[in-house]
Amino acid sequence: MNRHAVRATLATAIAAPLFFVAPALSAAAPTAEAKGDGENTVAVTFTNPSNEPASCGALVHFFSTPLSSFGWPPVVLVAPQGTTTQQIPFVSGGIHTVSWWCDVPGEQLHTGQIGPVAVGGASESILGFFGS
Repeated sequence: MNRHAVRATLATAIAAPLFFVAPALSAAAPTAEAKGDGENTVAVTFTNPSNEPASCGALVHFFSTPLSSFGWPPVVLVAPQGTTTQQIPFVSGGIHTVSWWCDVPGEQLHTGQIGPVAVGGASESILGFFGS
C-alpha cells in the first residue's frame, strides 16, 4: 500500500465515528416553543430529549428591544425525556421575541431565538393577517 492510501485509510478510520456520533448528539438537543397565553403572558415550553435533567430559562423582548422580562422562577428544571412550561408575564401585549437557553450537564449550552410571538388578541390578529 502506498503512503497516500495509508493516510487516507487512517483519516477515514479516525473520522468515521464522528459522522455517526454527531447526528445522535444534535438529535438530543433541547428545544423550546413559545406562544401567547392570555393578554400579557408568554408560555415557553421546553422539551428535553436527553437522559440528563436540563436547566432552562427564557427572556421575552418587547418588539425585539432591550426592554425584557424573565419568568419567575427564572430557571426551570426539565426532567430527562420530559417537558416543562415557564410562564413569563409582561407589562403589555404585543409582538415579542423570545431568547431561550438550556444547560444539560456534560453538553454545550443550547440557545435559541423564537419570534415573532403574538401576545394578546390584537397582536394575534395582526400576525394572522400577515400569515406568520
